[in-house]
Amino acid sequence: MITRANRYVRVLASPDVESMRQIASSWPKSKSACYALCISILSDWRPSPVGKIWVTFGFCACPDEYVESKLVIMYKTLFQRCTFDEFWHAYDESSLMDLFDRHGLKEDCLCIPNLEIVLEGSPLVFYSVWYLKQFAVDETERVVPQFSVFMDYGFNKCLSPSLVKDLKGIYKRLFLEARVDPVKLHEACVAGNLFKFASGFVKINKGQRKKFARLMKNLYPLSTYQVRRWDRDLHVVELEFMRGWDIELRVVDPGVVRRWGKILSVVILHTAYVPVHLHACTGNGPEISIQNPSTIE
Repeated sequence: MITRANRYVRVLASPDVESMRQIASSWPKSKSACYALCISILSDWRPSPVGKIWVTFGFCACPDEYVESKLVIMYKTLFQRCTFDEFWHAYDESSLMDLFDRHGLKEDCLCIPNLEIVLEGSPLVFYSVWYLKQFAVDETERVVPQFSVFMDYGFNKCLSPSLVKDLKGIYKRLFLEARVDPVKLHEACVAGNLFKFASGFVKINKGQRKKFARLMKNLYPLSTYQVRRWDRDLHVVELEFMRGWDIELRVVDPGVVRRWGKILSVVILHTAYVPVHLHACTGNGPEISIQNPSTIE
């Protein structure tokens, strides 16, 4: 329970839930995410697809609930072998796989297909397919698709809730019934072959094929984008990202947003960390947006 998590985190006192929430809110986002995972794991709960930690800690890579339960046991074992500070710093530095390896759990990780792919980029860089899976398998309708999912997988063409439901249903069948490899779906996405891939695994009625072929036609294939801009002090901002990724970059030296046509560029001002999201944008290349710009220090 929360008390177990607090002991593991080594909170000096045992605050009530509201007090602990206030303490955690003062932590870096990555540390708060690790604390949320600890509460779940040490309570013998599997993280729900509703929460972001279902993606960032690799549960999205598990093909079913049984494998998710195995991952819970792996995290619980890891918590017995490392401190909370070791854990959250490894997560913050995208080195959870190294941490599992140091504590004798690397082989267990490799038994879960694609877990290494997720954890090596977490918490900053993910294939957009992992957020698609989160959206598709969620039964609560509380998950809002990431913008990368919206653009990559055809939801930007859904002009009614019924079309969203229909398209979501196809992806849900791919994940839960056909049990496709999400990485293969990602590869089909960035190759511009979503409909061909999907129709090879799930039956789509003849009368519906034209509709789904239109919805699943995306912007790909595209080239890798590079954004290079200068501010008035001639600082160079150079950001590069690959197709089909949902990326949150920590850019040393935060920036303000300036608009050049359809490209939002980061202009360096002073040293700090700013989360930046990049994704493909129709027309003239990538779009860069600063998350919560009001919180820039």
